[in-house]
Amino acid sequence: MSSPYAPDTVAVFDALVAYLLAVQYGSWQQLSGQYVYVQPSQQFPNGGVQAGMFKGQVVALLPANSPNIIAEVWGDEDDSKRYSTGGTMQDTQSFHILSFTDNTNGNAAELRLASARDAVQPSFAKSVQLGSTGNVLVARFKPNSGMWTTIERGGRYYRAYIFGISVVQRWTAQGGFVS
Repeated sequence: MSSPYAPDTVAVFDALVAYLLAVQYGSWQQLSGQYVYVQPSQQFPNGGVQAGMFKGQVVALLPANSPNIIAEVWGDEDDSKRYSTGGTMQDTQSFHILSFTDNTNGNAAELRLASARDAVQPSFAKSVQLGSTGNVLVARFKPNSGMWTTIERGGRYYRAYIFGISVVQRWTAQGGFVS
């Protein structure tokens, strides 16, 4: 449980992972109602979204010609500053969401990622609090952060889309600041 007297970056990572696992394709999309990312199962207890890099399980999660999409959540920038007198701090952090899929069929991979991007966009289009996680004041897209790319994992290449999320936490140093 988060404290009002300290930031809780681990809770933010956990909330971003949970938030992404819950995203479904919109009613306007061909895959309407289906989950965007690989869901937890007996074979993959954590599903296809995690904090940090997938290691050996990438090949199992994304076999050749698979329609699966997985995502990694990475910490990026961090800026803490005093917000007001009395010890109130504001932590502005950014996180990268790297979504990727099998690239055996380049056309299919590109369209899958475009559909995933379009399903995730509305989730962060408005400011969200990530389910009242910790001291999160707001979470939203980081402007100009989206990028299409190709990544390599375990000797295979995957098509990827990366974007940034900016998260602001506000908390109060217990007892204020000492001079």
